[in-house]
Amino acid sequence: MIDFIPLQKLLNDNNSFLLTTHVNPDADAIGSEIAIYLVLKKLGKSVNIINFSETPYNLAFLDTGNVIEQYDSSKHDH
Repeated sequence: MIDFIPLQKLLNDNNSFLLTTHVNPDADAIGSEIAIYLVLKKLGKSVNIINFSETPYNLAFLDTGNVIEQYDSSKHDH
C-alpha cells in the first residue's frame, strides 16, 4: 500500500523543491510548473524547474522570469 504525505506536511517539512514535467511539454505543463513555482517562492521555499526538453519557442512567454532550465547532465548530475 502507498503511504501518501499530506501536502501541508510536505510543504512544512521541506525548504527545497525541484519541479519537472513530461518530455516535450505543452502549455498546461509549463503553466502548471510556473504556477507551483510562484506559490512555493511566495512561501519562502527554494525552487528549481529543470525539464528534459527545451521550452517550446511558442511557450517561452510563460516563463517571464526565465526560471526554467533545460536538463544538462554535466550541470545537473551530482
